[in-house]
Amino acid sequence: MSNDRSALSRVAAQVTASEQAAKEAAERARARDNERGTLADQGMDQVRVVLTELIERARHEAGPSGRVDPKGRIVHVGDGQLSYELAFSRLEADAFPRSHLVVVAGVYIGVEQRSQEYPGRSGNLWYGDLDRSGSYSWWEAAYMAITPSYNRLDTPFGVSDYRDLTIADRTAGPAMDVFEYAFRPVRIEGRQLETFYRRWLDFLAGAAMNSLRIPGYLPEN
Repeated sequence: MSNDRSALSRVAAQVTASEQAAKEAAERARARDNERGTLADQGMDQVRVVLTELIERARHEAGPSGRVDPKGRIVHVGDGQLSYELAFSRLEADAFPRSHLVVVAGVYIGVEQRSQEYPGRSGNLWYGDLDRSGSYSWWEAAYMAITPSYNRLDTPFGVSDYRDLTIADRTAGPAMDVFEYAFRPVRIEGRQLETFYRRWLDFLAGAAMNSLRIPGYLPEN
């Protein structure tokens, strides 16, 4: 009987240890998720300020011809409009399984014009540690297809749907792919933030006159 109890005690100890290890792993996972959520929320607060400023600058420069929608996310000028979507307010850790991009949130931004030949262009802002420096920043990027079967009229383009995150993932991945960067990731802070504002205001100016054209050279940077 004592041997049976000893064996049972050993098994019970192993079960307890396994349960404790599983509990600790779950707690670590929750802590990581909470940390990602906090980072994402902080990033979204930052980018709202940036995009609100962009819309306000567009409205100011356009004067009476500029019309901003009630939510403040779209500005219309002539035949063009500049808009943004807070498309990816929180991204899971496995959102980019191929490239393993360290990104916790993302935004879609675009300019449209009334043209069947070239309807406009778009891109993404990603909040993450894209250069593996250990710090999180907002980065601008845009995409293109390099094979005719995937070509799009609105190149460079961004993604605004979770199903299309695979395009960003494949572009950033280690293997060659049909998708590449049309605008390579650039951190938007400091002087680069002013460059970001100017570029998108100039895109809107072109779209307002229905004269925006696909870039002559890709990638653009």
